[in-house]
Amino acid sequence: MLDNSGKHRRSPQDVLLKLQSPNLDYLSIAGYRGFNGRLNMLPALSSCLCSSTSKLRKLYVELGNLYVPAHQLYTLLRGLPKLRDLTIGWSKLDDDGIEVVNRNLNPETCPHLTELSYLPCFIPLVAVDKMVRSRVELSTGNFNSLQKFNVASGRWVDEDGDLLPEEADHPALEALEKDYPSMDIYLHVVGDDGW
Repeated sequence: MLDNSGKHRRSPQDVLLKLQSPNLDYLSIAGYRGFNGRLNMLPALSSCLCSSTSKLRKLYVELGNLYVPAHQLYTLLRGLPKLRDLTIGWSKLDDDGIEVVNRNLNPETCPHLTELSYLPCFIPLVAVDKMVRSRVELSTGNFNSLQKFNVASGRWVDEDGDLLPEEADHPALEALEKDYPSMDIYLHVVGDDGW
């Protein structure tokens, strides 16, 4: 990768591939929105974080308005068994991408996750509803229950990937808030004129 002066600089993927991080507790990767989907760092991130037993407890990653391949997200999150706080930003997820953290479908993925946030993301409403319920209803000794769920500047899509109109009072969202009053839920949805 070349910077503005024409000098060679390393890509974020190159840096991640060379990083050794067995004792890393928190990682934040931000600021790649300008790449507009040309930068898929999930494979390099998986290689870096999952090459040994990871102690990572908190991960914040902006994926550059990229469609997130579910199998790559699954590989990454399966390698982070101690993760408690996950934030995915600037991305597009389909049902499969959300189902990666659905405890009914993938109980081995992030068993200790207590906080989950999607910050500007396109996400499917029905899959999110099922995932949140799976993370709250099945609390046992081996799993932690989801305590905090945030969607900030989200754009809900239906099962076909079509944008839903901006509605703060969507029945599924109201039901989540009603069914889990002790859970910290923040939902902010933007319409077609959003990001």
